[in-house]
Amino acid sequence: MQAVDRPVRRCSFCGLKQGEVRLVAGPSDVYICHLCVALCSEILEHEGPGEPGAPRIRTEITSSQATPAAGERAVSRQPDANPPL
Repeated sequence: MQAVDRPVRRCSFCGLKQGEVRLVAGPSDVYICHLCVALCSEILEHEGPGEPGAPRIRTEITSSQATPAAGERAVSRQPDANPPL
């Protein structure tokens, strides 16, 4: 019997392989590892609520056809569209 090659899953953010980190699956074969989740959590914890009047960032996953609500901005999934701060 021949072994079946499974695709290697990687974190879509840092590139670490499954087996090196724990992965959470998202839509369309997107994965995030526990290290990136921890980093995001730390950033959000220390970032605070933002400046008064600053636009809110949408936190739920919506269809690509959705438009931002008043006072919000959509987060693009295109590479380098939202460079790191």
